[in-house]
Amino acid sequence: MRLFYIEELEHYKTYLVELEKGKATIEKYLRDIRTFHAWLGENLEVTKERVIAYKNYLKENYKVTSTNSMLVALNRYFQYLGWTECSVKGLRSQQQMFSPESRELKQQEYEKLVSTARQKKKEQLALIMETIAGTGIRISELVYITVEAVTQGKAEAACKGKWRQIYLTRELRKRLMKYCKQKSIKTGPVFCSGKGNPLDRSNI
Repeated sequence: MRLFYIEELEHYKTYLVELEKGKATIEKYLRDIRTFHAWLGENLEVTKERVIAYKNYLKENYKVTSTNSMLVALNRYFQYLGWTECSVKGLRSQQQMFSPESRELKQQEYEKLVSTARQKKKEQLALIMETIAGTGIRISELVYITVEAVTQGKAEAACKGKWRQIYLTRELRKRLMKYCKQKSIKTGPVFCSGKGNPLDRSNI
């Protein structure tokens, strides 16, 4: 039986550093792997069938390029663990995939934006960017990131008449819960305007 223990990621991080992978690449891999861990929920068993189910979840909720990028990170982690039988193929796309260098550049730009927001004491903006990057949600779906959702580790969002689940990684949950505590937000949407209304494109 293959069981996914999040503690193993520290060893994997050390392994990636020894391979001289860039900081942005390492953070991207670890974040994608944590997203899979959050999706697993309380049942930590990893099987090929469950990974395929996760792939289908990504297919329904992310773009092809994002899905393939997340699967690459997961497959490489499986190879590191010796779980090659759990690896899955990526989705086919007629569009050319971004090169690893291009993806790393985008990651570096994202980290710079988050860092700049925090330097300017704009913690809410920094958390919004981290939440969007970590979950793949749209700005219009931020309203579904509630205190209750953060507590449970997942949110439900309406999309084109259907409901889909949004999984929050443990690291993201810790930051959001800390923010809620600092702002005395005890229920409802985490991200609100100064008047207490949920944020949208017009007030971010």
